Amino acid sequence: MAGAAALLVARVDGQRSWVKITATGAVVLFLCANAYATFQRNKVWKSEETLWHDVVIKSPGNARGLMNYGNTLMAKGDFAGALDYFHRGPTVHAAVFRALDQSRHCRKCDEAERVGRATFQGRAATRTVVSG
Repeated sequence: MAGAAALLVARVDGQRSWVKITATGAVVLFLCANAYATFQRNKVWKSEETLWHDVVIKSPGNARGLMNYGNTLMAKGDFAGALDYFHRGPTVHAAVFRALDQSRHCRKCDEAERVGRATFQGRAATRTVVSG
């Protein structure tokens, strides 16, 4: 981009000053617009969650986006939210059965989390504090 801009400015080097100013202004405006667009896009690519959330917002019928956003929510521990997105996936695109499998996996994780918490709380209750 910068090379093309330099060529454009060099080409108008022998032209009148208002042509140079106009060409330079157009190049600067173009580069600023691209910098702003890059800045905005980097907000979306900040994390996997923000990326897939953007996909779900812009393409609510995208089964892969629904499933992957559900996976990011599940990894964060938001099992109810993940389950909601997993259930949306198969209704949007019937050929994507993996989203349904993920919802079953999410239920297993939810059950494992409940059992793990109960076990941890049970062990914590039976643990004695040794002072030294």
